[in-house]
Amino acid sequence: MKNITLEFTPEQLSLINAALGEVPYKMAAPLIQNINEQIQRLFDASRGDDPTGQTVPKDAFAGD
Repeated sequence: MKNITLEFTPEQLSLINAALGEVPYKMAAPLIQNINEQIQRLFDASRGDDPTGQTVPKDAFAGD
């Protein structure tokens, strides 16, 4: 399936989420989950997090 990129403000995403809450769960849940996963990836990328989820060892910078 081909992906389509759309842009929404946080307020618009909130409205979409609210509207999807009015649809039967079995129809809306996969879409809500997909949207939330994409938001989380964007949030993580904007914070500069390592995508592996690994943290820097405690003594990694000792002696610098």
